[in-house]
Amino acid sequence: MRKCLLNHLVFSLMIINIVGCVPKSKLNLIAQAQIEKANTPESTPVPGNTISKEVTPKIIEKKGNALTPASPVEGKLIQIGGSIEALATELAIELDIEGNNVVQILAINEYLTDHWHYIHDPYKDKDTWRSAETTIALRYNGKFPGDCDDFAILNASLAKQIGLRARVVGGYDGDSGHAFAEFFLPDNRENRRFAENFDNRKDYSGIWISLDWFKGTDHNRYVRDIQILGGD
Repeated sequence: MRKCLLNHLVFSLMIINIVGCVPKSKLNLIAQAQIEKANTPESTPVPGNTISKEVTPKIIEKKGNALTPASPVEGKLIQIGGSIEALATELAIELDIEGNNVVQILAINEYLTDHWHYIHDPYKDKDTWRSAETTIALRYNGKFPGDCDDFAILNASLAKQIGLRARVVGGYDGDSGHAFAEFFLPDNRENRRFAENFDNRKDYSGIWISLDWFKGTDHNRYVRDIQILGGD
């Protein structure tokens, strides 16, 4: 009996020490992610009225020193540096991506699509946009939480982090609104094949490749009436 109690005490002290090494702000973010995950069943993203032309979103930024940045974060929503830089490096190594930055961002986008946990905004009457740093801080069990605008902001941030021009676009199909990221395709022979194989739009500056989680028809329904929401 004494041995069991001693083992239990040692185990409890180990847990206290481990928890004590984690910043309180990080624990709060993990707890928030766990609550969201518990209260919101995971679902496959479907087209819907997730953004609106008439509603100004509330911007959610990370509070506290939840992550040790590789360098200071620049930007409010679409960001570079800090945890965005760390994530881009982590994924490039984990996925063992060979090729230029176009190949890299397409592989990263596919990874994020496969590791996204769709969660609706907390308030029915108020859209919220999370900064890239906030979404990364809320990663839990290998999944990133959020809706289409959070996904778009994170993709655009990672694209800019690895040296591409990127932006977030709001597309509208009647009453249905959707956000997605796109990056500017550098004009050279190596990159021309991507314009043939991925959803894209052309404007006066050149070709923009979609980083949407919707492909083909599901994506194209949102490109007839668009607004540039952020980035370049």
